[in-house]
Amino acid sequence: MREVKHSFMRFLSIAILIALGTSFFIGLKSAAPNILTAGNRYFAAFDFYDLRLISADGISEEQAKEIAELAEIKVVARKQVVHQIMASHELSVEVDTYENGQYEIIEGRAPKNATEILLDAKVQEQISLGDKVSFKQAVSEEERVFQQSEFKVVGFANSYRFLSKEARGATTIGNGELNCFAAVVSAAFAFEGNVLDIRLTEDGKLVDRFEVSYLKRLSEVRGSLCQVRERQQEEMKQSFENKLSKNETELQAKIQETKDGLGQLENQISQLSEVDSQSPEEVQQLISAGITPTDTVRKELEKERGAAAEAITTMENELNGIEDMREAYRQPTYEVQGINQTVTFNSFKENIQCLDALGNILPVVFFFVACLITVSIITRMIEQERKQIGTLKALGVKSSVIMRKYSIYSILSGSVGLLLGILAGNFLFSKLLIDLYVPLYILKEYELIVYWPLFWIAVSASLLSIVVIPYFFYRKTLGSPALHLMRAKPPIKGRKILLEYMPIIWNRCSFSLKMSLRTIFRYKLRMLLLFIGIMGCMVLLVVGYGAKNAVSQLQDQQFNQILHYDMLTVFNANVEKEELESYYELIDKKEMKRLETRQEKWHAIVQDGEELELTTLVPLTDSAKNELGQYIQMVDSVSKKVVKLGRDEVFISKKMAQLLHLKEGDYLEIKNAENEKVRVPISRIVDNYYLHYLYIGEAAYKRLFNETISTNTELLRYHSVSEKDKKEILEAQAVNTFTTKRQMIEKMDEVAVQLDHLIAIVIIAACVLGLVVIYNLSYINILERKQELSVVYAMGYRPIKRTMYIFREMNLLVMVSIVVGYYASLPVYKLVINQLELKFLKFPEPDQTTIFLQSAGTLVVVFCLLVVIMHQKIKKMDVLGALKDRE
Repeated sequence: MREVKHSFMRFLSIAILIALGTSFFIGLKSAAPNILTAGNRYFAAFDFYDLRLISADGISEEQAKEIAELAEIKVVARKQVVHQIMASHELSVEVDTYENGQYEIIEGRAPKNATEILLDAKVQEQISLGDKVSFKQAVSEEERVFQQSEFKVVGFANSYRFLSKEARGATTIGNGELNCFAAVVSAAFAFEGNVLDIRLTEDGKLVDRFEVSYLKRLSEVRGSLCQVRERQQEEMKQSFENKLSKNETELQAKIQETKDGLGQLENQISQLSEVDSQSPEEVQQLISAGITPTDTVRKELEKERGAAAEAITTMENELNGIEDMREAYRQPTYEVQGINQTVTFNSFKENIQCLDALGNILPVVFFFVACLITVSIITRMIEQERKQIGTLKALGVKSSVIMRKYSIYSILSGSVGLLLGILAGNFLFSKLLIDLYVPLYILKEYELIVYWPLFWIAVSASLLSIVVIPYFFYRKTLGSPALHLMRAKPPIKGRKILLEYMPIIWNRCSFSLKMSLRTIFRYKLRMLLLFIGIMGCMVLLVVGYGAKNAVSQLQDQQFNQILHYDMLTVFNANVEKEELESYYELIDKKEMKRLETRQEKWHAIVQDGEELELTTLVPLTDSAKNELGQYIQMVDSVSKKVVKLGRDEVFISKKMAQLLHLKEGDYLEIKNAENEKVRVPISRIVDNYYLHYLYIGEAAYKRLFNETISTNTELLRYHSVSEKDKKEILEAQAVNTFTTKRQMIEKMDEVAVQLDHLIAIVIIAACVLGLVVIYNLSYINILERKQELSVVYAMGYRPIKRTMYIFREMNLLVMVSIVVGYYASLPVYKLVINQLELKFLKFPEPDQTTIFLQSAGTLVVVFCLLVVIMHQKIKKMDVLGALKDRE
């Protein structure tokens, strides 16, 4: 304890470094599973579905029962869900069937009848309780989705189906972004259930939905469900065909029957023609006998013949209509969506896993620097107590007993740091990180779980850093003979340094620089530790500022350098030529530039059954190929040169190529919602920082997909656009939805804000590390050079000059460490940035000059702060007493 009191600041330094390393390790590594556990409890508490079957043509009760009989499926809930435009407020809304326990009522109450509606709490500022809201309804009864178009707002709520407080996902209506949700009772819908929510566990059972085993199981059940649904679709198709065939047979029989009757009428009419040849007297006799004249009968027969002919024509038209229905029949579309395919789930999972990834990197730096500082401090202590150690050894005390003192000192300081780190990491740092992320979601409560394996890992890392590794540095001194230790340590033999053998350089150095260089090589170990410590700080700073710079550049690189279009419009599936021409007139009238394209959603398999969504984009016509660069600039990922998409080429975005381990010349297998697969050859990899794209030339598309190309989307460029212009475009009959560049930027900014929290933590950690390292090594430097300070004091040096004298070598070493540390940090930066990137994001290369200046500037500020602190210590030093010391 006397030694601790005597060197308390050094003792505290080791404790601080161990505390920082432990707190970062435990905080980062425990925050992620704590948040994921809170997510799993959230999913279990509100019976979140594992799979969702969405069918455009509805799901019958019999089909739902058949699906429920699958072995892995425990619970099936049939409901109605539809995406509609709220005409009264121009909002894209997902209207769901209200279920108890699935909503948290914020204001008001739940809907009780078919005229009431519960709205998303997000729209409370726009809509009030008691307001009437209306939806755009189809004209025909068959296409209507609600029993009535107007509803009374009776409440606002959070939906447990949407984990995020803001994001609601995408839609095929409106502007392509789902603005909010709503809930009505089942009776309010004008159609039967079209959605099946499927759970693989019993109600309320806790399952880790982020585990690989669960995702594999989910993929297997999804495959089984698709097989059942495919069979059901085939049965529906066969039933439709049977119905058509039955109607066709009945019509053909009726046509034949009518034709036979028509033949008999023709015979009767021909027989009447023979009656016309009789004389008037014979006709008069027939009339007297009560027989109808032939012209009257003929009129009646001809009338019947006309009716029969018209009936035949009508039935033949109906028969042709049946054939048209057969040719126009399309297999009913469906989609099986796993929980891992929802936007909310994936963004939640990937954001949290970034924390865990940083927990594998940052603590290593702290434990490494703790090891260096411990080596420096213990070595200094042993040198100060050489005579005492020698005396003890002369008295027969074993080296292991003497070594125990320094090991206990290290263990004691490490234990203090370990205890502080465990408490701060688990209950402060971890809670801080959770509190930064949880507000982004509707997770109400979370429980801090203690992960004991992390403690044992932290203890092992601490012992390795401050006991085991330092032992190998000072065991040589402790193993020296007693007589050798009792003598004063001889001064280091003066030797020329390498630069002195280079007169062309050495002779041009100033006297001060020569002294600094000699001092650096005289205290090689301590200066090396300072050099490595500053490099460690520089690594963290470059990682922090580099990530910050990359995030800040993301928007500019993606939406200013690559994407030059301002709006993407999506046409209706069966758009007519006249509708397109009317739309083109509207765009030309508004003086907008346009490029026709075809875009489709496909999927590629990444790993463990997880699918990567991508968009295929095909520019149409030869002129479109040449104009594509005006809307989307293609930049080669290696050469960084602008390239053009050839008619028979396929370009892939860089992030997708990395995830799928593809290079130029490889083949990529993709599949669509109908499970149709296509192998696509990769011609070139191009830069793209947000989402995944395949750019396909027109000829390549025809060759690979074996179908003609028709436009379904269009890229627009304009100088300005008003809300009125957007409304007119959306109301065009050809347009289904549109997405503006501003909307995409806002989505990406949500992700960037979350990453800023982690970046700030890294930068703060680097500053703290710099303070500790420079303080300890500069303090030891001052203690070892007290006599030099006394001499320069006696020579009349002023306090500020004495401080600059002692820090002269450190100034030089810090500058060198900054430069070397910058280059050493580049591979670490790439490692960290790969961990921070989400699956749909690719960070651009940062501005290296800006990163270097920011990192170096921060370290210089920290160093100057330490110089000010140590200047006060030097002023208070007993320089006269130091002249009497013998070392």
